Amino acid sequence: MTAVNPPAGSISFVVITENNVRDCDAILEVLSLGKHPIDDVIVLTRSDRVSEINTADRPWCRVIGISDASIYSLRAVIPTISQNDWLVVLEEHSLVTIATLDAIRSTIQNQSDIDLIVFLGKNLTSVSPWGWANFLHTFALIWAPIDEPPPFSPVTSVIVRRAALQTDCAFREGEWELRTIPQIFARGRIAYSNDICVDHIRRLTIISCFLINYHNARAGAGIGRGLHEHLFNALRGRADGASSSSASSDGLRIHVLDYGRTLGTGSANEMLNDPAVIAAYIGTGSLS
Repeated sequence: MTAVNPPAGSISFVVITENNVRDCDAILEVLSLGKHPIDDVIVLTRSDRVSEINTADRPWCRVIGISDASIYSLRAVIPTISQNDWLVVLEEHSLVTIATLDAIRSTIQNQSDIDLIVFLGKNLTSVSPWGWANFLHTFALIWAPIDEPPPFSPVTSVIVRRAALQTDCAFREGEWELRTIPQIFARGRIAYSNDICVDHIRRLTIISCFLINYHNARAGAGIGRGLHEHLFNALRGRADGASSSSASSDGLRIHVLDYGRTLGTGSANEMLNDPAVIAAYIGTGSLS
């Protein structure tokens, strides 16, 4: 639950891993040196993995387990566990340095009108041919250093103002990745710096590279379809058996109509039944 008045500039560092809890040591070592007294550090993982992390020598770190959770389900609960002014969300295989943490704090302090800071990418460790292939597939357009504003923000490693999430409740599975972060980015209240980047570590062979990207694409497409279908049902007043006059459905209609108008589409009825508008609204860009 969000603190009523979190200290200005305070950070909740959230390290998320589905299965690789033992690989969190490197990032936790950096956070132990770079955290401030007003910050908190959270490892978010599956319940059956909690025992794999030793907190006895890390009293400053909370470990939270979620039963039978996918990586999407883990990120979905972020609003319910974070407490501070800003969130720095990381994967266990995305490393930062103390200099990066200092640059994040400086940006937060000096740019009060932003809601999101983009993590750029570097490939300092996974330098095998297939490690490079995977990195370029993911980070080519935001490979630091860059000379122009980034065209998107990663959703698995991101720095976001807690209040910009606009909820204390858990998201639906996939909302963080396909709707919430893309929408916050699209509002334009963002910052970036070539000093703010992650070393994205993926030691891959040809087989593991293809497998990880295949499964990421398959899971992302499935989550996107489910989120899209829920949104359509809510717009038509049928989500969870609700009537067309339900407050949640009406509110969702208003949001989509507002978004559709920014795309210059047609009438209200056309927008509410246009798959392209719905897809763009949840951040997928297509229904494939």
